[in-house]
Amino acid sequence: MGCTEKIQRNKVEAHLQSTARIHLALTCSTFKETMEKLDVLQKQVGEFKETLEATNSFVTAKVDVLASKVDAQSGELASSNSALRAQIDADKREWKAVNVALIFKVHSQAKEVARLTNASPFVWKITGFSDVLKLAKNGRTKSIFTEFYTGKQGYKLNLRVDPDGDQTKRNRYLSLYVGIMKGDYDAILPWPFCEQVTFSVIDQQPDAAQRKNVVVVVGPNETPGFCCRPSVEQNPKLSEFRRLISHKLLKTRRYVKHNTLLLQVEVGRHDSESRDSNSDSV
Repeated sequence: MGCTEKIQRNKVEAHLQSTARIHLALTCSTFKETMEKLDVLQKQVGEFKETLEATNSFVTAKVDVLASKVDAQSGELASSNSALRAQIDADKREWKAVNVALIFKVHSQAKEVARLTNASPFVWKITGFSDVLKLAKNGRTKSIFTEFYTGKQGYKLNLRVDPDGDQTKRNRYLSLYVGIMKGDYDAILPWPFCEQVTFSVIDQQPDAAQRKNVVVVVGPNETPGFCCRPSVEQNPKLSEFRRLISHKLLKTRRYVKHNTLLLQVEVGRHDSESRDSNSDSV
């Protein structure tokens, strides 16, 4: 190898070494800058994490506070609703009691008005008679009852009707029972009860002259258990008329009109056609 070639090789190697040193220096400078930027970025990331954690803590605390308020308000609302429901229930019970009391008072006043206005004869209007008779035949409602005063300061009587009371192989009969009850004016009335009582099943013909009432007249009943002044709500002894009128006879004429039966009771002596209740042979 010549001297010239050796010199050129040395120049090339020197150039390469110089270039490598320059590139290495640039690489080191770039790496350093990158590391500095990475440090800055990591610092920013750390700060962001701290901010995010602080924000999350704040939001969580706010949510907890709001949840506590909601729970408290829900509890208050539930308590208020419970109290309101209790108040409504109490008001309902109070109004129901008031209504019951008013109904009882109205009923009592109606009975009192009826008592003050009743005078012999008393007419018992039995409506829906076909249903009453059907219930009696089915054994569901054997008897129906009513009570009345014989006058403004009169005796208090109880009437009981058994629509399907007396049953024979031949026929069925409407039965009637009458009893004496404790009344408001017993202290000023004569005892024992010795009045004539007249029972009439009214024939509801439009023309009164054409009517043929079924009449039973009962003379003064001096049976001690019936006619004495009541010491209990009602005397135990009853006057019985097991065959007041037969079902067959009831279907004739107009004893039942518009599904209504009229039973009249007169206390005292009256000029009425009379017959024995057992003489009903129809």
